Amino acid sequence: MATTILMNFKGFKFDSKCSTDTPNAWLAGEYLQIQFGKLNCEVTLVGKKIVLFDTKWPQRSIHFPIGLNHLPQQIRSVAGASTEAVDRVLKFIHDVLNTGHCDRGNTFHCIAKRLSRYVMEFEPPLSWLPQQVKSVAGASTEAVDRVLKFIHDVLNTGHCDRGNTFHCIAKRLSRYVMEFEPPLNWLPSPVGVLANSPLDSIKSVMAMGKDLMHCQHFESGSETMKCLGFKIIGLVPPLNFLNHLGEVIVETVEAFAKAATALVKKALKGGTSLIQRASLSDFPAIGKMPVRHQQGDLIVELHSQEPHPSLLEFSSALGQQERGGHDSEGPGIKLKDGEDVRATNLITQFDGREANSGSCLAFAPRNKNGAHVGNHQEATKDDWSSAKKEDFVQLEPWAVPCDNTWMKDNWNKWQGYSFYTGTTVIEKCLSVTFKIDIQPVVAFIAGFSIKFLPTLFDLVTTVCWPNHMPGGLDLSVLRSELKTGDHLLFSRTLRLAKRFGSHTDFVKKNLGQGYQTWRSPLGIAKSESKAAFAPMSLLDGNRSHVGDAKEEGEVEAESWYWKTETENLYLASVDYGDAMEANTTWEMHGADAARHLSAMQEAQAQGKDNIIQLFDFKKPGMTNFEVQGLLNGNSLELGLQMGYGPFQSPKKRIPLADIGVQFAVILAAVSWISVETKKTAIAALRDFSTEDAGRVQGLPLRPGSVIAFHSKAHNRYLSLYGEKLYGSHHANADGIGDAWTDQRFTVVDGKGGWLAFHNAVHNRFVKSFGSGVSPHKNADDLPDGWWGEKWHVVDAGNGEIALHSHGKAFLGLRADGTYFYTHGGLDQLPHDSALRFTVVEAAVKLPVGSTVALYNTLHRKFISMDNGHLKSSPVREAGDVPDEWTHERFTVIKKNGHSIALHNSRWNRFIKINGVSPHKNPDQLPAGWGMEAFVVRPAVDGELMLWNDHNRFVQMRHGGDVSESHHPPGGILNTRGWAWERFLAVPVKPYLEPGTVVALHSAAHNRFLLMQNDGLMGRSSPKNVDDLPSHWNQERFRVVDAGNGQVGLWNLAHKRFASMKGCDRRMESHHERLGWEAFTVVPSESTFRGVIGLHSTHHNCFVRMSSSTADSSVPKTIQDFPPPNEWAWERFHIVLAGDGSSEPVGKKLDVSLS
Repeated sequence: MATTILMNFKGFKFDSKCSTDTPNAWLAGEYLQIQFGKLNCEVTLVGKKIVLFDTKWPQRSIHFPIGLNHLPQQIRSVAGASTEAVDRVLKFIHDVLNTGHCDRGNTFHCIAKRLSRYVMEFEPPLSWLPQQVKSVAGASTEAVDRVLKFIHDVLNTGHCDRGNTFHCIAKRLSRYVMEFEPPLNWLPSPVGVLANSPLDSIKSVMAMGKDLMHCQHFESGSETMKCLGFKIIGLVPPLNFLNHLGEVIVETVEAFAKAATALVKKALKGGTSLIQRASLSDFPAIGKMPVRHQQGDLIVELHSQEPHPSLLEFSSALGQQERGGHDSEGPGIKLKDGEDVRATNLITQFDGREANSGSCLAFAPRNKNGAHVGNHQEATKDDWSSAKKEDFVQLEPWAVPCDNTWMKDNWNKWQGYSFYTGTTVIEKCLSVTFKIDIQPVVAFIAGFSIKFLPTLFDLVTTVCWPNHMPGGLDLSVLRSELKTGDHLLFSRTLRLAKRFGSHTDFVKKNLGQGYQTWRSPLGIAKSESKAAFAPMSLLDGNRSHVGDAKEEGEVEAESWYWKTETENLYLASVDYGDAMEANTTWEMHGADAARHLSAMQEAQAQGKDNIIQLFDFKKPGMTNFEVQGLLNGNSLELGLQMGYGPFQSPKKRIPLADIGVQFAVILAAVSWISVETKKTAIAALRDFSTEDAGRVQGLPLRPGSVIAFHSKAHNRYLSLYGEKLYGSHHANADGIGDAWTDQRFTVVDGKGGWLAFHNAVHNRFVKSFGSGVSPHKNADDLPDGWWGEKWHVVDAGNGEIALHSHGKAFLGLRADGTYFYTHGGLDQLPHDSALRFTVVEAAVKLPVGSTVALYNTLHRKFISMDNGHLKSSPVREAGDVPDEWTHERFTVIKKNGHSIALHNSRWNRFIKINGVSPHKNPDQLPAGWGMEAFVVRPAVDGELMLWNDHNRFVQMRHGGDVSESHHPPGGILNTRGWAWERFLAVPVKPYLEPGTVVALHSAAHNRFLLMQNDGLMGRSSPKNVDDLPSHWNQERFRVVDAGNGQVGLWNLAHKRFASMKGCDRRMESHHERLGWEAFTVVPSESTFRGVIGLHSTHHNCFVRMSSSTADSSVPKTIQDFPPPNEWAWERFHIVLAGDGSSEPVGKKLDVSLS
């Protein structure tokens, strides 16, 4: 107002200037800084400046402990941000939460709703799609329509495979192609000429071409011309007579062979005086060289032997080689380096029939001070020493089991006991040899020839009689041997078993059959492989035998038990190669060989040929031939085929000798053998091919054995399912597959000569009435009063048995698979083939969790896995799997209810039908892997075949490759013709065997792995691998089967499992086995020397011993296990540590490994 007044005066000038500083406040740490501002105002009057006021208020600092520095960084960041930034964030959240038509609970959904349109505007999707899509988008509508219509028409083409586009396109186009471009225009001109030729001329040319297709090298013009020439020679006279040159040679050889055989027979019969003189001459003592008598080509040898062989031999390979595997120095205990240990069994008799008790006579001091074991007491060294040198030690007798396994495993039970040794009276034996040679003769001088080839056949027949012939007993043994080039192919012994009491005739029911092979026999005398008396054993416990209390008239019914002992039966075939060395091409043992003989005799009974080939000598070339040794029942035959160039004669069989005839000649020459004895002996010998071989077929029904019953009449197996009996689908007698369960029975001792048959899966017994099935009952809980579940086993002949119930009924199986009963007494077996069964061994061949090697008997090689492919091992004998081999070991893993898989832990791979799988841990087999799954099928000779769902078998070929077979034919497979696909399952001891007690030694630290008192795993004090103290229990672990081929380690001291909690962490323990306590055992190297790694699938790392503790490695797969020089801490040497022992496995590691 004052300004306004002054400005109204004319000529008066006024000016003013005022300013202010706004007050301000801010935080500096924990202090509030306040600036109160500033006021300034001045005026100018008539050119003079006047300051009205100028305030200068001071700044004040006030302590204000708000604690912002103690708040989270996020809040401090917000507090330090600009207001605009905070506003933008809050507005963004507000806008997102208020987006329409979106899920407010899903922030991303609402953000996408807000952003999607902007994204499409800034970045059109077509710019980011492949060029192919851009091309379609840029094409015309007509072009797209044509393509879609084309596809529509193709997919709707009639009578074509809609899943195969090319098939449907070809269906649409084929007619148009032929119309526009006739095919004849595009073919070579000769085809046009052919198309215009007469039809008959074309047929003639094609017929000739079809015939020439059978030429070996039809793709070669010159070879085809040669083949045509051979055909002209073979069909057009007179050239075709060259084609019969081989037949002319065969007929010539046959004539000379017959003449030679007749001359030998004449010499044999003419030599009866020589045999008589030999039988009356002095015989050598036991163990001395045989006495040889010879007259021309007739050779007679005399020797003495022990009549009652009851030796249990512990045969060493070295001892067998030094003595040729045949010497017997008499019964007794002999302890020498590299030689045998033999013990004398106790022999007794029941009803006049000799019986081997299976026990050895042993003596021990009556006063013993050793530990108590069972029902007796150990003897000490001091117990065998008398108080005075001149005093005797009083002894007492004991019957001790004569079983090598029992003796080895229970050494402490017979410690300090001495086995009795002694000798018996002798038998005198006379042997006659029939030799057959085929020799090329080089005549340098008249009457002089050179023998090039070894003897093709040696047929040796032997008869024995007791030294003193008690009671007129004039014959005890008949034995026949067949050799080629000193290789024993077959040996059969008939021994008179009943020699005490009355009725000791040399007839069928009083005979025992023994068989010998090229291998050293166990528990028998020289040249005989089977004791002639019934077996007993202390190890059998209370097992009873059929007919223990039978009358004399029922003796034959009880003899089935020991007649089925066929472990020493042996058949072999050898092949003479270019070097004239006899190479074994196949061999059969025990029941498998018996089945082969049974098939031969069964075929002969039906008038069919089923000949056993014993050797083969084949010579290729321009002048070629094949000579075979054949066994046809009792007849020895020569198979012959000869050829000249490509022309072959028909195969011929030339009879050479008859075993029965040769025995008849020998027996006729021994004057004191009665006529009646000779007749019964020859009758028993001639029974070889018609009954004897068949009767040894099958298995002994020992309690505890697992068997199946096969009906040969209907080709079915007796089966138990639920509450009924039935017959399986058609299957041969090779055995049952591992997946079969209804057909598998365990033999149970029913006491008093009765047996029962228990199915483990259904937990029931076979019953003789009603539904044929018992209520649920464990195998070892068979009540004494359950007579319906008890059976007598009757020898039905020809290798078959019948099941006879307590209710006097026989069990049978009809053709339709239903079962039935037929009443009849024990000795009244009806002539109904439906009542007869063959006993077949039925134990599972590849048990889940077991470790096996698979051996092909034809190639004599094992399946081997070499990282990425399958191959065959070097040639080995069956059962001979070196401990250091790792490529041939496979763990059986369960795939599903019917199939298994085979895993090799060295390479961490599975066997595949056509190779090997990718790397995969044993417990991680994918459900979808079908080519790694196999069904175990039975085969002849106790072997198996691995079948895959692709309908192929695993196959080992001649070159050593292991691959897949072709598709087998439908129906029942004759597995004998599938030798490449058959394998023998050889059990192999796992690296860590479940049930054993072990310690694990680290060579890098020279310490053992242990479990501490606090449950953590740790390290022992320094100790060498072979120096584990017997009282160290924290270092001892029992190996437990963890499934899938894995193991757990149970500590004996703390009763807990070793447990891995993770990689690169301390090892701990747990009271039960879950997932962290299972480990895969991995061999340290391709050659196993007792050193392993332990891998956890769950954590994918190895157990490790560090420099201070026991922990786990960094993550590492099994296949990437580094070599020992890189990872020494993860390797452990296995030490067998049961019962306080300490035995390192394999070779020791050098402790300088670290």
